Amino acid sequence: MRRIFCFFVVIIGITNCKKSSDNNHLYNAFIQPKDNIYAILDSFVQKNNIDNYVYELYVDKQTPHDYILTIYCGEQSLTKEENDHNGYIPLNYTIVLGRRFNIFSGIERYFRKGNDTISIASQSKNLGAKIWILKDSSNVISVYKDIQYTYPFVPLPKDFPNEIFNPPF
Repeated sequence: MRRIFCFFVVIIGITNCKKSSDNNHLYNAFIQPKDNIYAILDSFVQKNNIDNYVYELYVDKQTPHDYILTIYCGEQSLTKEENDHNGYIPLNYTIVLGRRFNIFSGIERYFRKGNDTISIASQSKNLGAKIWILKDSSNVISVYKDIQYTYPFVPLPKDFPNEIFNPPF
């Protein structure tokens, strides 16, 4: 009787471990942007359609009615050092004209996903990066193209777009 009990305890333990490890293989979710955002992403890709570049979208909620969206493409992630240091992996993505946009919204700090990431070779310098800023204020979207020295989740300069970003060094 004791052997049978131990056998069932071991089987239950193995089954529970297997179930919990399966939860670690969650897939990042494909999400479809609304038509107005899709059209802007489409324009971005048409203007900046570069093979082997990383495409990213950063969504930063400023107030209940104001959002800043940063669209980026470059040789490596705009936030590569921060992502590597903190283990951040995008949880969502979308595809526009065959380009996969990894989407960062800040939830990466609190949630994680499995190991289904796409491996992209990165280089030490980020030459030729392309950045557009979208400001959504009560569903009125303004697009600012070819911005330099911006960083997601950092407030825009007070007099943006008239005031330019300065590099952080």
